[in-house]
Amino acid sequence: MSAVRPAEAVEIAEWAVAISADAPDGPRASGSLYAVAPAERAAAASALAARGLHVHVDVVIDPTGRHRGLTPDEMRAAREAAPDARLEVHLIVDGAEIDACADRAVGETIAAAIETRAAVVMLPPELWAEPGALVTALRSTGIAVWAAIGPHDAAVVPADADGALVMLIEPGTIDIADPALVDRVAELSGRRAVGVDGGVTEELAERCIAAGATTIVAGRALFAAARTGEEQS
Repeated sequence: MSAVRPAEAVEIAEWAVAISADAPDGPRASGSLYAVAPAERAAAASALAARGLHVHVDVVIDPTGRHRGLTPDEMRAAREAAPDARLEVHLIVDGAEIDACADRAVGETIAAAIETRAAVVMLPPELWAEPGALVTALRSTGIAVWAAIGPHDAAVVPADADGALVMLIEPGTIDIADPALVDRVAELSGRRAVGVDGGVTEELAERCIAAGATTIVAGRALFAAARTGEEQS
């Protein structure tokens, strides 16, 4: 069994660090732990916090309720490793319909987000259709709720959403980002906080910031080591 690397051994791209260092109230880079091997995720969370970056947790739930991204326990481990970091949870449901098993996994994820004091939870369109108690439970604990917009979704954000996450690739995949989707950032940024996620590179990050993005989520281009074959961002 290989030893878990210490946080200081996790390499983070300097361009991402520079984004968060430019201005106290300016854009922030967020590192997607999904892009890191499971055994290294806690160390990566600690490293991100030490460099002033946010910690982004992708929870990918398939139709049977199985986790393909981070699990609620990994979310808790990330919080333990980075107790003062801004924690973002992106909930991705893989499939158009949510059955009882997937619904239970969604509930467990929301409970973990509340327990770990997440700053924001990003929900897909299918969970905004009838948000009801889900959004109420999050907001009652002070958690902001953002709408995640996939590349094939209409660029429409619910009126009561606190922000929007513009996906440049299909959630849960490792596709190449579609630069044309950056136009959505400019369309949405005048009314609310807007983040981008999915295949973000240094060049794309600069374009997104110029368009008004306040949160830049990156994984593959941000971490220089310890990647999996199933990374998303």
